[in-house]
Order: sequence, then structure tokens, then C-alpha cells
Amino acid sequence: GDYNFRNTEQWIEPALKFLATGRYCDYHPTSKEYKNFWLLERRKCEQGIIVDGIWISPDMYFFWNYCMIPNKLEGKETRPSIWDGHYHYDLHCQLAELYGEDVAGTKSRQKGISLYHVARITRRLWFGTKLNLKIVSQEEEYVLGEWGIMSAYRNHLNNNTAWTRTFQPDESLNWEQKREVTQGTLNKKKVYKGNFNKVRGLTTKMNVTRAVGGAAKEIYVTEAGINSKLKKTKEYVDPNLKMGNVKTGMFLAMGATGELKDAQDLMEMCFNPKGSNIRSVPDTFSGTMELIGFFFPEEWNYVHQDEDTGEIIFCYDTHGNSDIELAKRLIDEEDARQRGKKDEQGYKLWKSQHPRNLQDAFDQREDNPFPTHLLKEQEFQLLNKKQIIIRLKP
Repeated sequence: GDYNFRNTEQWIEPALKFLATGRYCDYHPTSKEYKNFWLLERRKCEQGIIVDGIWISPDMYFFWNYCMIPNKLEGKETRPSIWDGHYHYDLHCQLAELYGEDVAGTKSRQKGISLYHVARITRRLWFGTKLNLKIVSQEEEYVLGEWGIMSAYRNHLNNNTAWTRTFQPDESLNWEQKREVTQGTLNKKKVYKGNFNKVRGLTTKMNVTRAVGGAAKEIYVTEAGINSKLKKTKEYVDPNLKMGNVKTGMFLAMGATGELKDAQDLMEMCFNPKGSNIRSVPDTFSGTMELIGFFFPEEWNYVHQDEDTGEIIFCYDTHGNSDIELAKRLIDEEDARQRGKKDEQGYKLWKSQHPRNLQDAFDQREDNPFPTHLLKEQEFQLLNKKQIIIRLKP
């Protein structure tokens, strides 16, 4: 809600043209102008752009312009909406990479973070050279879900841009960008050409060391909030992201929380980010200003449907600027409705999927005779490395 973006249509000119005409470029494919257009667009996807003094990173430019996504509200495929929440999170990731840090955090559900992360992987797969990329989860179904998103991005790029890519192997959870060609007229020799970037999908349920192997540029752990082996996975793959102690790759783990027994590792990373080389932010959400992992709250880019009229209210403008005050008011109303019709356990579970702060996300949800809210508060403070003072009455 603080960026005050304007003129954002200049950030997404290619996407707007494609949606209006069904093509990105009007020039004939054999013309010099066609080649120059796609060379310039590739440069933007590798360096980003600056508009009115605002830098749009290469990841965001690629995501907003060349990654079509399903629009749940309109029931069709369209470009990702510009959200200040996505822009803010992307800057967090760019700074983490710049300073040799990793990323971990949690979020409210349905915030499009998976769409963004898969776009990051796809951009590196398309324009990098000899990069090793990995998408990891504890359960195979979640990797397959991300792979489905990446397959849709791939089809769109191959069908609508000049950046055609072929893969060998080209199988589920295992791609390498190359193609076999024959050279010579007499002594025909088969060779491979391409950028030789690899992307693999891996699961750690049976064996956490499956994510290990070879130097990696980026390892993205999806659904980190239901990964009970997250910390162990990070410890195993850390050497793949370094040369000695020099950081050469990046670990990113994001996800909404699931069962608390499975979210314990992510909770520790969120409340004690420095202990795992996670880029931190001040906890402005609960007002403690302690350093925490990244948090994407319910009120950022919030969409609300009025229960009585059915009206859909977007708590952000056409440029993606969140209206935080409107969102908070509507969320408070929804919170009161949920509290009124659910039991305590059901309400806390709902709250954990629509959190306003880290405490909401990781709060105790099971029935318990003990004062769990006080115990959880102590646990959060211990994770933040605070000194706990217990005063006993005489």
C-alpha cells in the first residue's frame, strides 16, 4: 500500500498487446525488425526495465508479460495482475540473492506465490546457460502441480514467441534444454545444441537426500508449510549452492501453514531467520519489530465477496496498489463471521490459512487443557532468541 505505482501499463506493453491481438509482434518472422524486437525483449527479460525511476526486475517483467495464468474469477487464461505484494516480495528475493542469503517465509493462501516462483525457474531455464534448477516438495503431488504450471508457461512461450526451446530428456520432472543435430555431409556426426539448462522435480518423503546432487543455481521448495523435513533438506542442499563458502545459488522455501507438526521447521526459519541464513524483515505485522522471515499477510492485494450482495470487491487499484484500510475493515467483518459460526478449533484453523501475522499462521489449533496461547507466545520468543524471565510468586 505504500508504493503508489502509476503508469503501470508501460510495464506490461507486450502482455497488453498479446491479449488485444493474440500476438506479441506484428513484424514478419523473416524480417530484421522481428529479430530485433525479440532480441530487445530478451534483454528486458535478462536485465529488467526502469519506468519513472522504478526498476522492474527481469523476473517480474518476464512473469507479468510472458507467463499466462488461469484467472479463477473470469474463468479464462490471462496475464498475472500487477500486485504491489508481488513486487515487494520480488524485491526481497532480489536483495537476498544480491547479499548471498536465502528466502523462507509463509503467507495467506491464494496469493500467487507459486506462479511467481515457477516463473523464476522458467526464466532461468529459458535464458541461462548450463544452470541446474530444482523444484522440491515432500509430497510428489505438489511438485507435479508446479510442473503443470511450468508446462503451461513453456507451451505459451513456444507457441507465441521467437524463443522456441526443445528438451532432451523431455519427461515429467526431468527436462534438459538441448536438441540433437547432425553435422557434416560425409562423416555425419550427431551432436547436441542448446543452453543445457536442467530442471528437475524431486520429492523428499522417502529420502531427504534426493534433493542433493550437482551444483544448483536455484532450489525452490514448494508447500514449505507442510514439509516436516525442511530444515534437514536445507542442510543437505546447502553445499550444492556454494563453492567452498562462497554462495553461488539460492534456496527459496515458501508456503501457507498446514498441520503444526509439519510446519515446525518453517516456523523456526520464520522466527529465527538468521540461524538458517534467511533474509529477514522487521515484524511490523505484530508490532514487535523482531526480525522474521518473509510474511505475505491476508490484507495485501485482498479480494472480498460480499456475503449478502455477492459483489466482488478488489482491495487494490488498477496499478496494483493495495488499499490496506479497506482490506482490514472487510477482513475484520469476515473474521467476526467466521468466529460466530465455527468452534474455537475450527476458527483457529481458518485463521491460520488467512493470517494477519506470523502468530496467526503458527498458532496452536488443537483442543488442549493448557493455556496454549501463553505457551505459544513463549515458544515464539524462544525462537527469536529472546531472554525469558519467569517470575515466581513467593
